[in-house]
Amino acid sequence: MTSSCKWVTAGGNRCKNNILMDGHCPRHLKQKCSICFDQVRSTNSAGTKRLSCGHSFHTKCIIEWFVLSEICPVCRAPQPDESVIQFKNKIEDNLRDKYRDAIKTYEKEIRRLKENLRRYSEYHSTFSPGSPN
Repeated sequence: MTSSCKWVTAGGNRCKNNILMDGHCPRHLKQKCSICFDQVRSTNSAGTKRLSCGHSFHTKCIIEWFVLSEICPVCRAPQPDESVIQFKNKIEDNLRDKYRDAIKTYEKEIRRLKENLRRYSEYHSTFSPGSPN
């Protein structure tokens, strides 16, 4: 099996780049974005993202996918090293920490209010009309 790309120019010259997948190098590999089904380049660029598994997507499409899932939509390979996923996880962790603190604060306030209500009820039941005091 050859390790160079199968692409042949109009002049009959063969591409000398290494194969990425399906017998073609990243420059000549034709892929479809499996999210929107349009053609997509197989190299990383401003509008294209190639995952560690080799599948390529439009950057916008894969970012929308990563909101809901952390796996490749084609082969289901986990993508824990993707910067978008790491950023998303960091934001989620920060939000969890912030909400955790807010919940603790509200729980503390509820306990304080319950204690004040208990004291208020005891005080007023002691001095209510018809009581012996």
